[in-house]
Amino acid sequence: MMRGLPRRPGFPIVLLGICASLYFLTGSLTAQRDGGGKVPTAEEHKAWMDDAGDVQEDLREALAAKDWKKTSEAALKIEGLMGRTEAYWTAKRGAADVVA
Repeated sequence: MMRGLPRRPGFPIVLLGICASLYFLTGSLTAQRDGGGKVPTAEEHKAWMDDAGDVQEDLREALAAKDWKKTSEAALKIEGLMGRTEAYWTAKRGAADVVA
């Protein structure tokens, strides 16, 4: 009988993939809703990507430590940064070129 989360080595990666999928589902809705009218700059986008890399590392550490509060916080930060990134590319290329 299996209790709790599976103990496979690749499970955190699968969990991260599920979180990313959920982000894309919710992030596209957030980006459409928040519009804001301001077109993000390339410098802002680069800063978001740098921040996302840092937060991704925080997420990996939280998953390894099984600290679910920090895992949740990091996942939500990544969600926000990816929503901004999607808004950047939507504005840059136009909504027709972005595949949701």
